[in-house]
Amino acid sequence: MAVLSLALACGLVATPRGQQGEKDKPKVDLVSVVGCATLSADDVWMLTNASDARVVQTAAATQKDLDAARIQALGKNRYRLIGTAEFGSVEELRRNPVRAQFTAKGSENATGQLQNGHKVMVKGLLILVPNEKRLNLTSVQSISPNCK
Repeated sequence: MAVLSLALACGLVATPRGQQGEKDKPKVDLVSVVGCATLSADDVWMLTNASDARVVQTAAATQKDLDAARIQALGKNRYRLIGTAEFGSVEELRRNPVRAQFTAKGSENATGQLQNGHKVMVKGLLILVPNEKRLNLTSVQSISPNCK
């Protein structure tokens, strides 16, 4: 009993999982970015010449988002894109060895919106790590076949 009283007095009581305070939770913003879809030599998707990330409230693209993205100037940012399988072509999805294990032919879910050299608007979770910015994609929309 004395140990429990001491623990309570010192604030050493475990907090049940999922009940941490808001200040303890990591913040990951949902953002929108416009840039050039670039597939590197080692098959890594990057967003190059990209605008600054803009915090948004919706994970999917709206018509208003697309209209604004069409006139958005390119920038100087570079982001590594993750979670790209659903946004490439069906052929790319089939070539992915992990996806091939559980994706039956004809059941592929790939939008084809992520194409090398296209100007795209993406939405995703912005992940900041040392020396790299990453976007875990929720939406990709091709705006133009040319990245200008």
